[in-house]
Amino acid sequence: MAKKSGTISYKCISCGCIQPKWLGRCPQCGNWNSLEEFIEDPNVKTPGGHGSSTVQKIKPVPLASVETQECPRLSTGISEFDRVLGGGATKRSAILIGGEPGIGKSTLLLQSAANCAASVNGRILYVSGEESAAQIKGRADRLGLNVRNIEILCSMRLEDVLSALDSLNPVFVIVDSIQTVYSVEAGLIPGTINQLKYCANELISWVKERDSVLIMTAHITKEGVIAGPKSLEHMVDTVISFERTNNEMRFLRAQKNRFGSVDELGIFVMSEKGLEIAEDPASIFITQRDGNLPAGIATAAIFEGSRVFLVEIQALTVPAKASISRVYSDKIDSARVSRVAAVLEKRAGLRFSDQDLYINVAGGMRISESAVDAALAAALYSARTDIALPQKTVLCGELSLAGEIRPTGRLRQRIKAAKNLGYTKIYAPEKEENATIIKNIKEIAYVINHILTPEKLKKLICYCRQDNSYTPKSAVYKESARQNFEKMMQAKFKSDEQRIKTEMKDENIRSELSQLFGSTPLLALYGYNTDINTRLLKNTASSFLWILPMQILKTFIANYYTEAVRSLLNDIVIEGFFNNPTYKTEFSADVYAAEEAVMTIKNFEESFANKSSTSLQTIEGYIKDSRNNPEFLKKLDQTINDINNQASKIIAAETNSLNRIY
Repeated sequence: MAKKSGTISYKCISCGCIQPKWLGRCPQCGNWNSLEEFIEDPNVKTPGGHGSSTVQKIKPVPLASVETQECPRLSTGISEFDRVLGGGATKRSAILIGGEPGIGKSTLLLQSAANCAASVNGRILYVSGEESAAQIKGRADRLGLNVRNIEILCSMRLEDVLSALDSLNPVFVIVDSIQTVYSVEAGLIPGTINQLKYCANELISWVKERDSVLIMTAHITKEGVIAGPKSLEHMVDTVISFERTNNEMRFLRAQKNRFGSVDELGIFVMSEKGLEIAEDPASIFITQRDGNLPAGIATAAIFEGSRVFLVEIQALTVPAKASISRVYSDKIDSARVSRVAAVLEKRAGLRFSDQDLYINVAGGMRISESAVDAALAAALYSARTDIALPQKTVLCGELSLAGEIRPTGRLRQRIKAAKNLGYTKIYAPEKEENATIIKNIKEIAYVINHILTPEKLKKLICYCRQDNSYTPKSAVYKESARQNFEKMMQAKFKSDEQRIKTEMKDENIRSELSQLFGSTPLLALYGYNTDINTRLLKNTASSFLWILPMQILKTFIANYYTEAVRSLLNDIVIEGFFNNPTYKTEFSADVYAAEEAVMTIKNFEESFANKSSTSLQTIEGYIKDSRNNPEFLKKLDQTINDINNQASKIIAAETNSLNRIY
């Protein structure tokens, strides 16, 4: 091993304290094991003057006397790259690009270097600490790039880089990557915190004094952030992240930009010719379909910088496992998805707390703009009800916790972009030409439910009957779909109710019930023992007269008055399809009364399990004691009569409420 030249000292990586010998603890900052070995080389350039032992003293000047100058820019020859940079790379600026391995950072910079070499007067310097010159030349040949004016330096030593910069004075400098550069002034190991700070500072100091552009690539951690100290991002002028989807799409975003916007998005496609600009980026995130739109799909018009993108939001809801609801969304913040689902559950009456939510964005684009809320709510509502949105529909708007759709900026541009792509139904919270106004979450549900075509009616009826093979007798509707649906359900409910009331008196009622419920068995009553009636008839003249009617009502509610029907009725109440206010009030009261039917029956059933005066335990005690004491027989008869009267009132009230609804 070659002997190290110069004096060996030890510097603290935390505070920079220099000691002639290694110590376990820094005497200045107190950190343990923070001293690292470095070599003091008298031939190395100093940070202050690059070889000079003197430093010019700088005095403050009045800010008002400073003359502003327009920052000249250098085009990279790639329009999407220039867009993200704010119109090109600003001279005397430092740019940091981070991305995962193999995403195309070196390809992007090599293409930019070749374009600059062909369009500007000056040298281009490409510093590589990861690849050899032959590898870089091979890539340039595969991409068909002209590298005539590009100088290559394959070295990791900062002093070599600074020497090349001073001798060539290039107008465009690429360092690939900053984590591989080291200086003996900051230690012997590349990639440490001190190395990154020191080397980046030296390179940035050089470019700030010349009309050049410095672009440095950076490694990222497994969490997706740039490796190294956060101060590295503070030191540069622009920080750009390079992202990818599962396919060949690449996204370029500015996380920090002192000379432009951070909202711009550059879209590329990786091909055999390198990174190419994506064609028609406004529609690249929309899935082209020949048939009908499936449930759980909604389209949003969002802004990324100065451009409008039509983005397809995909939602899926499935029953949660072990009663623990989870949100799976990596392109839209999961907290936003949870918030929108909570608003839907509270304001629209759909239950999401027992569902796992899966959210995806077609094309793999990350979305953070609040204008996606309306489309996200529509996709979740559609997925939960299994009812698709009308085709060629776009929604935009921010959702508040009160269920209101709040306005978003630049609405006219969003509508124009949607119209240019052939969308005919545009819903927005503000009045605008070619757009329909939506003000709250209920109106989004109405967008999904108000077009009841014969196919959707049949699907809804089959869902209520729990029979996908059911075919209605008539599929021709002379009046509006909603009116015919109301009449059909009203006639069906009245006939079913009348038949149930009549057949309750018939001893063959159970065989007739198959026409109403098919093969679906009657639901059992909680807390009721089938032997209790037999014992009552054997020991007394009293018996329960409500068992079968209560089972029929409970089964009817479970099979017909389902969550989908309840959501539809709640929408009718909110939207108010009534000219008569009195009829609307009565209808609303019946809907709310029917909502309490399930809880009323449940409470009635649970009264048998509780230790009350009407529990089965009390009744069985009366039966046992009545054999020896006739007084208990009177108490038993009175208890049975009270239970029968209570059950009859419940059945009559709930049946009438359900009947009046339709």
